[in-house]
Formats: sequence, C-alpha cells, structure tokens
Amino acid sequence: MRPFRLTAALAACAAVLGACVSGGRKVPPTVSPAATSASPGVSGPVTDSVPYWCDLVPRGALSRVSGVLTGLSEIRNSGATRDRSICGVRDKERYGPLVVQWNVTGGRDEIATWLKDIGSDHPIRLPSQLGVGFSVYSQSASRLPYFAASTFDCGPHDAWIELFLRRISSGRNATRDLTDLMRIAQKRFGELHRCTPAG
Repeated sequence: MRPFRLTAALAACAAVLGACVSGGRKVPPTVSPAATSASPGVSGPVTDSVPYWCDLVPRGALSRVSGVLTGLSEIRNSGATRDRSICGVRDKERYGPLVVQWNVTGGRDEIATWLKDIGSDHPIRLPSQLGVGFSVYSQSASRLPYFAASTFDCGPHDAWIELFLRRISSGRNATRDLTDLMRIAQKRFGELHRCTPAG
C-alpha cells in the first residue's frame, strides 16, 4: 500500500490525465511492449532543446521517443506550487503520451516505495550520477506503463522526478530513452530551482 502522500499525488495525476493510479487502486495499461508504435517514430538520440513540456521534457524529444508528433496540449494540475507539480500532455487518445511529476522533498521515501511496488517488474537502475532511480515497463504503475523515477540532491532539496510515458516507438531502446529523458529533466530541474543536481 502506498503512503497517503503518494496515493493523493497519483489521484491528482489521474485527475489531470485519467492515466495514473487513482485512490491506491492499480489499473493495467492499455498497451503492451509488443504494441508500442504510434505514428512512425523519429530515429536518433534524445537531445535537449527548447521548448519543453511541463518545464522538464523537450517537446522534440517526446515526439522522437513516442512517435506522437502533432495534436499535443499541456495540462497542469491546479495544485502545483514552486515545490511540487503534476503536469501532463494530452493528444487525441484517451490517455496522453506523458505525465511528469516532481517534488522538492521526500525523494528517498518516494523511490523506496516505488521499488517495493514494482519490484516484480524488474526495474533497471539508472546510472548513479542520476541519483537513486530506475526505469521500468510496469503494468501495475499506470495506464502509462513506461516509467522512470529518480531521487537526487539539488542544493537543499531531497528532490524526485517521475516520468510516465504511454509508449516508446517501435525499434527504440526504452531504457536508454527513459534514462536520457531523466538526465534532461534533472538538468532542467536544477536550472529552474537554481541548484546543481547530484547523485
């Protein structure tokens, strides 16, 4: 059972996009690893460039990774503050291609709880320079089953970031893409909070 803080945050995420766990109840994803192609993805590496979705994910990188190129719009949770945010990207499908969630506190507890919840899905540890975190395809995480999460120090903050993606385009390396997106998201987090992310 997730702590109340996480359950409440994910319920808020569900309110934004209808995509994450709601009220502590796990919902299976709408896609499987074998059915991950949308429109044809764009080949090549994930790179950092403006503009960004939800302040942390380059728009071009999301299109490259997900294959979703047009018809996107951003939705932010009304409860977002300078210290925490839940934000999503919508398209014509029921569940949008991206949810970004972050907070400046509680990172170690957040990641420890997730690792307990998704341990059977065999999460892959992120490189140590990204702090303590993982990437995973998890049918129990949300309707956006490609998932990366990390906790890291950034100045006084015990920060964490979670990235949920609906799909990774066919032929791409999901682990590499999620790692690259997390690396960029942490760098942007540091720029926005005037601190230097450290593992």
